[in-house]
Amino acid sequence: MASVVIIPSEGEEFTVAVEESFTVLELKEAINEEIGLGPSKQELFLLGYPLTEDGALLKDLLHICSTFSLVLSGGEERHRPGKGPREVFSDEELFLIKGQRTNFEAILLDANKEHWIQLKSGKFGVVKHVEGEEIGKRIFHFSQYEVKQEGSIALRTEDGRDKVYLIIEEGPNGEEIELKPIDTKTYDERARVTKLDKAGKLGNAIASWVRALGHLLSGTGAVAEVF
Repeated sequence: MASVVIIPSEGEEFTVAVEESFTVLELKEAINEEIGLGPSKQELFLLGYPLTEDGALLKDLLHICSTFSLVLSGGEERHRPGKGPREVFSDEELFLIKGQRTNFEAILLDANKEHWIQLKSGKFGVVKHVEGEEIGKRIFHFSQYEVKQEGSIALRTEDGRDKVYLIIEEGPNGEEIELKPIDTKTYDERARVTKLDKAGKLGNAIASWVRALGHLLSGTGAVAEVF
């Protein structure tokens, strides 16, 4: 029996007891027993990449990392003032990175899909360049933004330029405010991931995002939350 750490998009992190012979689906069922959220409503990520193969074995993943990020499926929860999750929407496939410089998470956002993400600091960034290709050794260069009001975040490409908007859903039509960058920063994955099992393989669990990674490295943007 082993324990894995689950970091949800809302609320405190918790641990779940698992067997190495468990599949990703069985991990989701264990999470369901813990918090009452069915497997179909869960999106699990390992080191920022989605685990889309429910049949993948945990023993192939735990060699790499024993901490999983949990994101609620779009529309399952609604944004609440304060520390609740905030809706993030992008018209392109993007990475969202949240957390501190030495302990950040990367979450791959699907294009044209709602994601509910907890952004405690109110600060985030849009990555302009990814230096390196090897997972765990990449360097993200990004423009930093900050939101101080309630509302959702929309990431769009307009006339070939990345735009970031805060959507305040008040009144019959709501209000849309374009956010301007406040700083430029760099995050280095080597400061976060200090050890990887070189012989380990993600196998089926990462097959679906290898192509997405190639698109990102070839010029697609990404998003990062920073403190």
